[in-house]
Amino acid sequence: MIEALKLATEATRRAEPSRTTRPAARPHSPIVFELDEECQLIASDPHGAVYGVGATEDEAVADFEYALTEHLLFLREHRDELSPRLEAQLYSLERLFPDH
Repeated sequence: MIEALKLATEATRRAEPSRTTRPAARPHSPIVFELDEECQLIASDPHGAVYGVGATEDEAVADFEYALTEHLLFLREHRDELSPRLEAQLYSLERLFPDH
C-alpha cells in the first residue's frame, strides 16, 4: 500500500516546483500534506478522513498508511452496519488496496 502512495506522490512532486515553506495539497496525488501549528507534517487523504503525522514526509506517510490500514480493517469488520457513505468508502479503499 505504501509503495502505491509513494509512487503517486513522487510523480506529482516531480511535476511541481520545489517548495521550502508550507507543503500544500498536491493535485492528482492521493496524499495531501500540511503543516500543523507544531510544524509536524500531516499526511491525509484529500477528504481528511484519515491522516498520519510525522516530522518528515516519509514518517507522515508511514503513519498515514497505518491509520488507513486500521480504518480499512474497521470498515470490513462492520461491513453489515455501515451507512451508504461508509460503504462507498469501503468499496473505494478495497479497489485501491485489494491486497490489504
